Amino acid sequence: MIGARATPRPPGPLRAGLTELARLVVPLGCAGCGAPDRGLCENCQRRFRGPVRVEEGAPRLDRMDGRVLPVWACATYDGCVRDVVVGWKDRGRADLTPFLAGVAHRAGASVGLALARALDDGGRVLVVPVPSSAAAVRVRGADLVRVLAGAAAAGMGRRGLAATVAPVLQQGARVRDQVGLASRARAANRAGALRVRGTIPAPVLLVDDVVTTGATLASAQAALEQAGGLVLGGLVLAATPAPRADPTATPGTFGLPSAPRRGIV
Repeated sequence: MIGARATPRPPGPLRAGLTELARLVVPLGCAGCGAPDRGLCENCQRRFRGPVRVEEGAPRLDRMDGRVLPVWACATYDGCVRDVVVGWKDRGRADLTPFLAGVAHRAGASVGLALARALDDGGRVLVVPVPSSAAAVRVRGADLVRVLAGAAAAGMGRRGLAATVAPVLQQGARVRDQVGLASRARAANRAGALRVRGTIPAPVLLVDDVVTTGATLASAQAALEQAGGLVLGGLVLAATPAPRADPTATPGTFGLPSAPRRGIV
């Protein structure tokens, strides 16, 4: 109705509590396909079967010097996977956290095999989450990327790595929402948006929820390297399909780079 006063949205923690209360009355459907009476059905769970190497589909990771940051993704960001991630991030589906944290834990264990071959200093790794805005954390009631980073670090620990979550990145310049931005616009939006607080005493694995063009991970990598850090790679829940990719192709197994020690190329 024109002129009607909008009902304000409750703050993140309250909204999460209301969502849990609603589940007692009306069970939630599958966040991916809507199947009734289950938070995430087995078919949708199977879409998160990575990690696979995806950096070739993220053009902004190419530094034009022969080096491209390795990035592993646990799923392709389309169809039910997109609905799951959006539901978790923006629609109050906190019930998905245990499953997605488990995905990150398994991915951390798998990627840990690759990273261990690039380290010769006792296997110490800083797992650095790409920071969310303060507003997003308030609305969601939690720093969800940091949840993923913690789970990934625990998985890496299973491979004998001394992995520690290190939230050393913070947002600097104000950026707009990346949704709907083209590749160049994403890069311009993220330029100078991140800064480092403190020191970087060990090699880094970046963690984020979704990679599209790679602009965000590239910005994080640049900030960390300017502070003297060594970024070994990135790990994300899902990656946008690469241009001209065959959507019916069967995903491969995760890639393990055969790189010289002290680096992954």
